[in-house]
Amino acid sequence: MGGYITFAGAHRLLDAGVTGQAALPEVNKSSVSAILIASVMRVVLFLAVLGVVSQGVALDPKNPASTPFAHVAGNVGLMIFGVVIWAASITSVIGAVLHFGVVYFGLPPCLGTAQKPRDYRLYRDFHAGD
Repeated sequence: MGGYITFAGAHRLLDAGVTGQAALPEVNKSSVSAILIASVMRVVLFLAVLGVVSQGVALDPKNPASTPFAHVAGNVGLMIFGVVIWAASITSVIGAVLHFGVVYFGLPPCLGTAQKPRDYRLYRDFHAGD
């Protein structure tokens, strides 16, 4: 799991008021669900690639990850592969950046009532070893 994504997820729980000992079951359920969903997706992708490779298709050394998509669906498969990879990367980055921006700096006045910036101690303590 990526550190900043996990950190952003923890902040989202805190912002939603999910805190204290009583919230542990909800936190555990959320984290286990996220890990299981990510793991299932990885297994499904692995099995799909294994299925294509087991048919004797050689992976393209220039872009091995896209080869199974291209083999199964041609150019449409390559476009689907590109959209999936782009969506996964951009949603993670934008989600984390926007969330951290609101958490640490508050909403810009043009988006509503400006919030007082958050305390930086949690961030500082989390990154003390960097």
